[in-house]
Amino acid sequence: MITLYSQFNTDVSVLSSFDFCNCKSNNPKASHWSERSSSTMQIFSIIAVLVALLAVVFAFQNAVTISVTFFDLNFEASLAIVLILTVGIGILIGLLVSIPSVIQRNLRISKYKGKIVELENESNEQLETITHQRQRIENLEKHLNLKDNQ
Repeated sequence: MITLYSQFNTDVSVLSSFDFCNCKSNNPKASHWSERSSSTMQIFSIIAVLVALLAVVFAFQNAVTISVTFFDLNFEASLAIVLILTVGIGILIGLLVSIPSVIQRNLRISKYKGKIVELENESNEQLETITHQRQRIENLEKHLNLKDNQ
């Protein structure tokens, strides 16, 4: 019975090393993801600056005026401006098309966060039960030791 209790105690200490409220583990490998997203954001920022610089160079090198016809609309503009606007409109359309999947993903994340809170509460209740049962075991062992000594 004492070996069972020590194994039980070890399992509880493993569970209690996890921070259920903030979903952070004491495990050093768990911080890997936050560091990774930070470096990904830095790389994305560097790429965005490079693309912006390339767009400026492109605009200066392609300053030729062209005539643009779109249905009944005719106008003249710089080749670079027309191309940059076209790419910008394409990006905007791509973003608009992706909005439903982003909303769906965010709804799923919200649902999972609610599930996490529910599981954290359940885990806390179980840890309280474990603590209570541990105290009962200790009291029973003390009681048995007292009877054995008499």
